[in-house]
Amino acid sequence: MKNLMVWAILLGVMVVGIGYHYSVRQDMAQIEQAEVIPSPKPPAAEPRYPIEAVPAPAPESDAGLAVSSEQPLPEPPAAKLILPTLADSDQFVRSAGVSLIGESAVDQWFVTDYLVSRLVATVDSLDGRRVAPAMRPIVPIAGRFLVLGQAQDAALSPANAARYAPYVELIEAVDMADLIRYYREYYPLFQEAYLGLGYEDVYFNDRLVAILDHLLVTPLPQGPAALRKNEAVYEFVAPELEAMSVGQKALYRLGPDQGQRMRARLQLLRDGVATAADS
Repeated sequence: MKNLMVWAILLGVMVVGIGYHYSVRQDMAQIEQAEVIPSPKPPAAEPRYPIEAVPAPAPESDAGLAVSSEQPLPEPPAAKLILPTLADSDQFVRSAGVSLIGESAVDQWFVTDYLVSRLVATVDSLDGRRVAPAMRPIVPIAGRFLVLGQAQDAALSPANAARYAPYVELIEAVDMADLIRYYREYYPLFQEAYLGLGYEDVYFNDRLVAILDHLLVTPLPQGPAALRKNEAVYEFVAPELEAMSVGQKALYRLGPDQGQRMRARLQLLRDGVATAADS
């Protein structure tokens, strides 16, 4: 009887052991064969200021086509603008620039190769400390930076603003309604160039509006600002002025009159591109 009890215990241990071993092997096989399901990617953020493309002008009807006054012809559908690829967009965008400011002004003031990418990279950097020279879309400003005094006892010369007068006059000559229309029509190129900077799930127009808001709060000069020389460059003595971004410093150097005129143009641009999603 005792031996029978021992055999029963051993048989029970064996059954449990075999069952456990089989269960572990089965679980491991299921793990090895299981399909790995990646974590769901969070949905892309909705743009705050969406841009809806403006359709290209509809083609004109044939001359001499008879139109009944009793039953006018329906409006032809708007032609869909076919954009080139970003890599092939230089001539396309240059033509738009020529229509806005003229061919001589485009050739004189703008670097027209990779123009969309240059514009996007420059806009994106205007709230930082510097703009990469290689990506600037406009030619360097003629003349030298003008200061009053020397070294540690210097100030920003009001005459410095005259260097920027041609740029201000050029921008004031642009029809802002046409500029905004072109921007909306060509927006996919700007968005592609922005994503090409390494961003994901972002919207260039949101960035543009943020930069315009940033520039619009630039203080106006209240007389010649004190400067000090730091190695080869001049810095503002006032910490709040030296802390300004590269875009704000450029706007500040225009002087009070030109700066105010430029703000008016920037505000018009913002009003034209900032269409709130809930409006």
